[in-house]
Amino acid sequence: MRKLFALVLGLAVSQMAFSQRGWVGNQDVMTSHDINAGQEYVIAPRSIDPSLTGTITKVGFHYLTTPGHENAEFTIKIYDHVELQGNYSQMHIYDLVSSGEACYTQDVVASGNDQWLEFELDTPFAIPDHDFWVGLCPNGPSTIAAGDQANAVMEQYLYMENVAGDFYWIPTEFAYNDNFYMFSAALAVFIDEGGVSCQAPDNLQGQAAEDGALIEWSFAQRDFQLDHFNVYRSATNSDYELVAEVTGNGPDYSYLDPVTEGAWYYRVTAVHADGTEICESEPAATPDGKVYVAIDMTFDLGDWLYYDNGYCATAVGRGDEMYWGVKFPKEMLADMQGKSLSRVAIYEGESCSGSYEMSFYLGGDNAPETIADVHSFELFGADQWHFEDLPSPLPVSDDMNLWIVFHTTDVAYPAAVSPDDFDNPNGRWISENGVNWADMAEVVTPGYTFMIRAFFSTYDGVEQSFGSFAEVYPNPVFGTLHVVAEGLQKVDVFDLCGRLVLQSNESEIDMSSFLSGLYLVRVTTETGVISQRVEVK
Repeated sequence: MRKLFALVLGLAVSQMAFSQRGWVGNQDVMTSHDINAGQEYVIAPRSIDPSLTGTITKVGFHYLTTPGHENAEFTIKIYDHVELQGNYSQMHIYDLVSSGEACYTQDVVASGNDQWLEFELDTPFAIPDHDFWVGLCPNGPSTIAAGDQANAVMEQYLYMENVAGDFYWIPTEFAYNDNFYMFSAALAVFIDEGGVSCQAPDNLQGQAAEDGALIEWSFAQRDFQLDHFNVYRSATNSDYELVAEVTGNGPDYSYLDPVTEGAWYYRVTAVHADGTEICESEPAATPDGKVYVAIDMTFDLGDWLYYDNGYCATAVGRGDEMYWGVKFPKEMLADMQGKSLSRVAIYEGESCSGSYEMSFYLGGDNAPETIADVHSFELFGADQWHFEDLPSPLPVSDDMNLWIVFHTTDVAYPAAVSPDDFDNPNGRWISENGVNWADMAEVVTPGYTFMIRAFFSTYDGVEQSFGSFAEVYPNPVFGTLHVVAEGLQKVDVFDLCGRLVLQSNESEIDMSSFLSGLYLVRVTTETGVISQRVEVK
């Protein structure tokens, strides 16, 4: 059994594609070529497309290893203000006008074999309005994949240094000893044309922790250079204040904000390497156009009790009426003395959509005994945790077991389950009629436990007592039950199995035909909902 000291609430996620040109160069592979340190492959992107604009954010090449050429250290180089001069001979040798010094270099390490590798530039390179080259230079003998020249541009060159120390560039299409070679480097650059719009962090969620609000999110690999995340906070879901800048190499990130009790809203945005916030255009998926998560810290902090591991593996069901639930033994509740059950969480898997009824029972070892309260709600298959707050928190008793039971009649697979890491049968009770209960591992499928959690806290609200605005008498009742309440709307009567056996909006309830036993009477008024156990003689 684990105790989770957290309160998890809302989720809002949005992703929007951003404008980009993509890869420019040759990614095809036809053959290979051995080169040594001091030589390099070069492409001329502007010769491929004279209209290029934006920034180069990544360089990619196809890497091979052969015996004797295992060196995997390379240097990416970018040459600015490049042009050629002179006539070419049979070998098509050109003199290089520039000094041969690169304006940008970055060392990378290649791993694996016969695969395409991509490397993000430490600093995105702004494409100039004149010629520039991008080169790849090994720091030792290596083998580079080469593609078909016919499927690439002609202006792809092989750099060489002759014995005299002079620099030359040789096109990869050249004739030598009556042999005609046609190949191009399997080398390309990724170009972002600058139209970056919103790319929101994924799986944004928050929880109230012992020392503040914990914000967590994930961020998969993107095709732009990420610098950091901005974390914003607001008490009103407007006028957000920047409270933190979070960096890291992900994909998982978090930030702990040392706030106190209250309602807080957080917004997280990614920031481009050039300082641009990647949520300039707000996503339309959330009501107010912001990517945010709400943290409710109104209750005093408490403890969650549960049997699941947090991962929804599947959902189980009978195809018709079904009861299922968890039991928290009185020994487990000893640590919760002075607290009340104030909230229940149930995971709504994709198949968990329909009408649900949640009942609370006190006592009983092999089946729920005395009903304490009943609530109804709807689930919509949102594939996330659903939270139900109790109108009147249920005080903890250390001399009776606590049961939380769910009931459905029209959901084929209503109960989300996770792997049963703790192998505790109290987390997997199931019944077809609400009377006879069994271990799910013995009658349905082993290895799973129900995803039901209970939150216990020192509730600081004003707990409505039954006698403060309503009266139910007599108790025990032998025939007619009288309900006196201002603004009476309806009266629901449930049996010990949590089944609704009577519903009325009258103040006099005929219970003369009821079987002897305990029933839960729930009175709904204009000011609230209250419940009381009534015995029928």
